[in-house]
Amino acid sequence: MGIKCINILEEPLAFGLYAIYVLVEMEEKEGGTEPLEKELSSLEDVESVEVVEVSLA
Repeated sequence: MGIKCINILEEPLAFGLYAIYVLVEMEEKEGGTEPLEKELSSLEDVESVEVVEVSLA
């Protein structure tokens, strides 16, 4: 998939829930971030995935 994890930040929300911010570097491909979102959504205990920012380096 050509994805490199740069940083992971875990932030408590409430009631034992956490927001996990993952900074990744990936190749620009057709489908954009959808393959990564699908992969992260399939992980156990992951309720939802949201792309916060996308930029070109």
